[in-house]
Amino acid sequence: HAAEKALLDEKGTLDVEYNRLTEMRKSLEAAPQAGTPEDAAAHEKRVRDYNARVKIYEVKQQAFREKVEAYNKAASGN
Repeated sequence: HAAEKALLDEKGTLDVEYNRLTEMRKSLEAAPQAGTPEDAAAHEKRVRDYNARVKIYEVKQQAFREKVEAYNKAASGN
């Protein structure tokens, strides 16, 4: 089914994005918190970027869940 393949492709894309976010989080956690004011500002910028990406991912994930629910509902005939 084309719809099923599209959902699987979207899930694969979301999985890749999730893995990237996980790597970003690990990198942020491993980064030294002390340093020059410039270092602190750069770290804070990376944290803000990470948080923005997480929010976007969560919106995409919710939209994907809704598509899966609609697909499952249509497939079951309800």
